[in-house]
Amino acid sequence: MMNFTQFLKAVDKAAAAMSKEQLAEFIHDTARTLPENQREDFLAEMLLFAGGKETHICPEPSKADQEAAADFEQKRSFLRTRLERMESGELCLEGSLNPEYDDWYSSAEEEFLYSDPEGILDIIEEACRFVHQCVDCEEYQAACELTGILIGLDIMVGGEYQEYTDEPININDLKSYHLGNVDYRTLVIDAARAAYCASALSERADELYITLMNSGRRDITLEMILQGGRELPEIDAFLPLWIEHLGRMTGSSAGKLLQEALELADDGEQLLANARKYCGEHPELYEQYLTANQGKTDADSLLAVGTEALEAIEKKYLVRSRVALLTSRTALEQDRPELAETCWLEAFRSDTRVVNYLRLLMECRDFSNVREAAAQIYRETCSQLRKDIYFLPVAGGGRENQVNPTQAYLLAFLGGEFDYVRERAMNATNSLGWSASFMKCGLAAFLLLLTEDGSLTQDAAQQGGELKTMKPGAREMLRRIVAAAGFDKSEYEKGTLRLIEESNEGWFLTCWNHWKRTVPLSREQREALLGWAEGLVTKRVQGIMEGNHRNYYGECAAYIAALGEAREAGGEPNGKQATMAKYMEAYNRRSAFRQVMRGYGMQDARKKK
Repeated sequence: MMNFTQFLKAVDKAAAAMSKEQLAEFIHDTARTLPENQREDFLAEMLLFAGGKETHICPEPSKADQEAAADFEQKRSFLRTRLERMESGELCLEGSLNPEYDDWYSSAEEEFLYSDPEGILDIIEEACRFVHQCVDCEEYQAACELTGILIGLDIMVGGEYQEYTDEPININDLKSYHLGNVDYRTLVIDAARAAYCASALSERADELYITLMNSGRRDITLEMILQGGRELPEIDAFLPLWIEHLGRMTGSSAGKLLQEALELADDGEQLLANARKYCGEHPELYEQYLTANQGKTDADSLLAVGTEALEAIEKKYLVRSRVALLTSRTALEQDRPELAETCWLEAFRSDTRVVNYLRLLMECRDFSNVREAAAQIYRETCSQLRKDIYFLPVAGGGRENQVNPTQAYLLAFLGGEFDYVRERAMNATNSLGWSASFMKCGLAAFLLLLTEDGSLTQDAAQQGGELKTMKPGAREMLRRIVAAAGFDKSEYEKGTLRLIEESNEGWFLTCWNHWKRTVPLSREQREALLGWAEGLVTKRVQGIMEGNHRNYYGECAAYIAALGEAREAGGEPNGKQATMAKYMEAYNRRSAFRQVMRGYGMQDARKKK
């Protein structure tokens, strides 16, 4: 899809190739298909370009129309005064407690009911319309005067509301409170266009950036501003200044605007130069260059830029991992597996997750060559985790490689450091509260390690006769691990030439079965782990049963089934049924527990025929 500048260039090129008669015919055909509500604006634009006078809702102040000019100034002064009184808190909304609201429950009702005795919502809406008319009339200074107050305006609320909070309501949030009908997005675009046109070229970038940042809206782009009305002047001269200004700014908002500006510039060499210039604060520009030039620039040049980026970008940034994967794919296409393997390791270094470790394990020609380097990476991550923390913070959408404990402990597990995981991550003394810890995921991982290799489907199990279909307990352990790891096969495919047809769980299981062959267990180790895991299962089941937490019966049954399946995998005849029967006998009066145990394969003599 073409961006705005690409579209304009294409239109200009097509128009230049048309004769006067062809252009006239095109305009006539376009006019013929216009909706009725766009006809007057279309004709006004034509008259303007033809040198005629354009008709506007907002009158242009002129000597010939003194009365209209006076009306304009009067309205401008009236709105400015009212907005200033809102800004100072003199004019405000009223808020009263809603008797239907109940803070003990997740009430669907609003906590407060709002009223507008001063009519300020009507004033704000009128001011927004006036600003739009001013921009349309090229009265940019008048527009800037009002938008300087409107943009980011906080509206005070009086009444009972003041007794609970003194937080104002921002103009951007009025719709969420069902207050008025302010089109804040259009207001911000109008404010940006006014700031652009009212400023000298040398000051334009700064004024536009301040307007956008003050608005609180991070979804407004330069392309939206360009398309918000007539063609803005001096765009070609402005764009390099805008790029330079954004390059000096920090933060993700400036970064996104910078990427968009470089996309609009549509110059690969300029993009690469800016990637090098602003790498410290905006390393995403390297990724933008590599993505935009796939298939356009020769592979050797892309590999050189990718390698350069891996050296230039700080290792803490997630984008470095994405750059590494873009580079590794190009390396594979050029039959350079050694470079691809280096890139996979660097992708893991800057985004230390299970999916990136498994890619190394499965795709490297000899994983033993990178095993220790990978181990050093996750060990460094584990060393930064506090010993007394068991919570699992939600993975954020930030820029830096911040590994949560689940990923760190799973990586240590995959590295075969079982004692470390048991001592550091699975030492909870209580039988409850496991949902906020690594206990559930860790127990599932150890139980799946102790069960025999399997396949998710009967068909796959029958191919070659090597793998049996997974049993229900093991399958639930697999599901829990995949969910905890956040494993996604589409993430795995990045940086490879592989197209995975299996499901997320299916491919993870393929990786898991391959990994198990790299961590052989002695019989003594296996028996020790099995006894330890049984102790955890027993502790968990007792805690759930004693607390009558029926919602967790299914979880207990899954662990019990997986424990029994692990016993059978270790050579114990009828190990699963014996294990399930032992736990069922301890809680034989709980019919709900009996039902879920049957679901995991328990053969129940009491089951009705």
